Amino acid sequence: MDQTITRVAIYPPIGIARVGNSEDKDGFFFGPESPDQSPLPAGSYKDAQGAIKRQAARFRLYGYNAAGQVVREITAADQKTRIVWSAHLANKKSAWYQFSLAFDIPDINRLSRDQFTRRNAAETDRNSLINDPGERSIDGTPDAAPVAFDTGKVKDTPVYLGELRTDAGSRPATRRPPSTRCRRRASSRPSTPG
Repeated sequence: MDQTITRVAIYPPIGIARVGNSEDKDGFFFGPESPDQSPLPAGSYKDAQGAIKRQAARFRLYGYNAAGQVVREITAADQKTRIVWSAHLANKKSAWYQFSLAFDIPDINRLSRDQFTRRNAAETDRNSLINDPGERSIDGTPDAAPVAFDTGKVKDTPVYLGELRTDAGSRPATRRPPSTRCRRRASSRPSTPG
């Protein structure tokens, strides 16, 4: 196999982070990183106090050759590589539709009109329901300081959305803040490293 890297891609292209109410420094776990990954052992989703751990999304860079084959993972350990990760977290759920069925499934036509209502339908300023603190960047080194997504608001109330940090392999991970409500989700999408 040709070992010459001709392009680099981010995997996964979109990650899901979930809140939990664990306040432990290590009160998080990484979500599935491959389709065939086995579930974590029983008890892995809670801390010693029984609080639910947060789910973090971790991303990796892979180098591909001209034939489209993966040559290897790219990390900060590569002496000639500088990695800068960028991520954009947002929580738009409160401004979106009630969930009855995914809109891209043909069975959607069987739903009644009242199943297409928006959440918080009485709110006329839909953008005020979206927590979008914008894009953040972090140096792809293991000792990079965490970067907070802390400038977003919902209805003019500041809402901390989470943080971006790197692991020992310089891979970024997005983490949601501790919360007593554990059903919200945020998606993150790192941009092409600069």
